[in-house]
Amino acid sequence: GTIITDTLAMIVLAVIASMAKGELSTAFWIRLVSLMVLYGAAMVFLIPRAGTLFFRNAPPDGTSEFVFVLAVVFISGFLAHLAGLEPIIGAFLAGLTLNNLIPEKGVLMNRIHFVGDSLFIPFFLVSVGMLVNINTLLTDRAAWLTAGLMAAVALISKWLAAETGGRLLRFSL
Repeated sequence: GTIITDTLAMIVLAVIASMAKGELSTAFWIRLVSLMVLYGAAMVFLIPRAGTLFFRNAPPDGTSEFVFVLAVVFISGFLAHLAGLEPIIGAFLAGLTLNNLIPEKGVLMNRIHFVGDSLFIPFFLVSVGMLVNINTLLTDRAAWLTAGLMAAVALISKWLAAETGGRLLRFSL
């Protein structure tokens, strides 16, 4: 549920950003939907195949495997940007598609966790913090309305996902 709601929240963000630029039209929607479908299909079908082929033929030294994973993450983020999505969606989809190919307790996963926790997450948070214009929050009611709306949609969609999943799996309180 979290995967779906976070991805949808990023898509809503892309729509809001285009709306703020005045680019919201029928052509925008056709382009966004077609590129999302094309991008998603490429990620789901091509990345696992390329990963399987690479890991089968690569020397198990760890370095080339790690560079391959980083390349997939960066390329996926760039292609997501070209498709009109946030690059973090591309990085997230890269992780999903490579998940089955990398052992959870292996050296490669250890390296991925280390770099993610010590570099990527802090840099992501710093870059997001640098995008926030405090003056806008102090002077523009529309910014608060947009932030409140996005927070409400995120909370409601996560609650609905949890509630639906709980009922389908017959969880009790």
